[in-house]
Amino acid sequence: MRIVHRFGTSGEKCAGEKTTGLRGVLTVLLVVLLLLQGVWAEAESGGVRRDAFVQGILEARGLLASGEAKSPAQAVAFARNIDAVPYSDQPPGGAVTRKEALRMLVHSLGLRFEAGLLAEAPLPYEDLKGLSPSDRGAVAVARLMVPPLLEGNAKRLFPDQKIPPAEAKHFLEVLALAEEGFVLRAELAPAKGMRLLLHREGAPAPSPRWRAIIDGFDSKNEAEQLRKTLAGAGPEMKVENHNYEWRLRSDMLDSFLDAERLRKAGAKAGKEARLLPCLPSYENLSSPRFWVALIIDPGLFGIRPLLPPEGLSTLAPLAAMTGGNAVVAMNGGFFTTTGYGRGSPIGTLLVDGTLVSEPMRGRTCLGWNRDNLATFGPTDFSGRVLADAFGERKLATVNRFTKGDALVLYTPHFGRRTPSSGSAPAAEAVIRDGRCLEVRQGSGGDIPAGARVLAGYGAQAPTVAALRPGDAVRVETTLNEGDPLWGKMDHIVQGGPFLIFGGEIQNDPENLSDSVTLRRHPRSVIGLTGNGQWVFFVGDGRNPFHSVGFTLREVSEILRELYVDYALNLDGGGSSELLVKGKRVSLLSEGKPRPVSYGIGAVPFRP
Repeated sequence: MRIVHRFGTSGEKCAGEKTTGLRGVLTVLLVVLLLLQGVWAEAESGGVRRDAFVQGILEARGLLASGEAKSPAQAVAFARNIDAVPYSDQPPGGAVTRKEALRMLVHSLGLRFEAGLLAEAPLPYEDLKGLSPSDRGAVAVARLMVPPLLEGNAKRLFPDQKIPPAEAKHFLEVLALAEEGFVLRAELAPAKGMRLLLHREGAPAPSPRWRAIIDGFDSKNEAEQLRKTLAGAGPEMKVENHNYEWRLRSDMLDSFLDAERLRKAGAKAGKEARLLPCLPSYENLSSPRFWVALIIDPGLFGIRPLLPPEGLSTLAPLAAMTGGNAVVAMNGGFFTTTGYGRGSPIGTLLVDGTLVSEPMRGRTCLGWNRDNLATFGPTDFSGRVLADAFGERKLATVNRFTKGDALVLYTPHFGRRTPSSGSAPAAEAVIRDGRCLEVRQGSGGDIPAGARVLAGYGAQAPTVAALRPGDAVRVETTLNEGDPLWGKMDHIVQGGPFLIFGGEIQNDPENLSDSVTLRRHPRSVIGLTGNGQWVFFVGDGRNPFHSVGFTLREVSEILRELYVDYALNLDGGGSSELLVKGKRVSLLSEGKPRPVSYGIGAVPFRP
């Protein structure tokens, strides 16, 4: 398959988003009766008591189990669903204010993260000065969600005013309707030539579980010692090795209080615990779901791969790859993990015309250049080394250690040094501008800036050792048998599967398992619209409060609604992440950034 697509210039209009009708016609009218226990209790200073309002939120969301109706409402929320109601440090009998009520309502729908993203969204009210970002974001969500908590064109919100019982009842009626299903859509403009689309739908799962994780141990023994220290402070924790890092992890816990006890015990011992909401399975859930799509004008921004500071032999958090130039960063393709903080890309990676990772057969690649030309399709690789000392030899791979008899080329993209071959025979030749500068016995040598290192392993070690300083050495790497189209590309990344071609959804899994393609996961995708705009898409997952995840089919359908004509799936799961101007606009499924092999970024063109 060979696809050519010329993407847009700064003079072209950005692609629009298809609207499905925020207030579309409902086929069935839902009548929700809000049953409050008794009558509203008034605070001593007037208005609605805080504990009564919290009780109403729990009832509207159906979070009170039998026998809990007489329990302190905030204590129930804290124990069963910490995001359902923010635990207030204000007296329960005090009157709830409008800003506090809106914050509680928005957080009860699992919209805490969305409120943070919308803290600077335009609002019509004139009296929001001094409002915290959290409260300001909650006001924005309250206006933008459907059904809305706030309507009308009033110029003043009176955020510190105590709400009367009638308004509290109205808020809770809207919350009960939202519990059946709601949508939040927003569009932001983080920079000229960028549109950031946010979409959230569906209420949180009512009874999530919790997992406590304490990581950062240097050894199994260190983790085991803390496990013994924490014994009796809460549920049992287990020692495990995750991505070459030792950590403690609890089983899924029914109560947040149990997870919180582990967190406090870990903090007392000097270790920070992550508390993650979770469920045994997300496959039978269709909500909540959250995705974000950044549409980028290629006339104002150049797209390029982003590499770890220490090179492709290492893994690094995405934020460490921006280099102060990229205003947008998204994780890239798949990669292997070969040690703590170490790994390598899987598949083709071309950076500024230099091949730095060879293709993986059967998976789709995306290539693009500075002349606004892009292409999608599979790639294959061939390489050879030519020198008077030995004639022609086959090049096995690029920037990857391989066991056995092989010639391997290392570029400065790999890192500062070549890998060690252990006790296996090895020789290395430093090459610059087609000439051998130095020949070294063994492996693990420096990779000088502006040079490359040809390494021979096993039976190929004598081949490299036969070179002498000053010898002419030519190393050729070829994609798709020298296809001139692919030869024009400045950058290439490989992912898979290919999701959309010419506006049509594709169904080839490209040898990925059903678990990857059909189950719900966080997703990252790069695409091009019909007007040639870049689209960076991330769909969050594995969080019952925020987003359960997406199948690849669901992602494809969303992207087609955004007029995306070509789309390539990238690495997902815990790797999925999108940064815009240094701010994370997706929610990490593991509670912390996962070190990845490379990213894809947007860099502004100089005026």
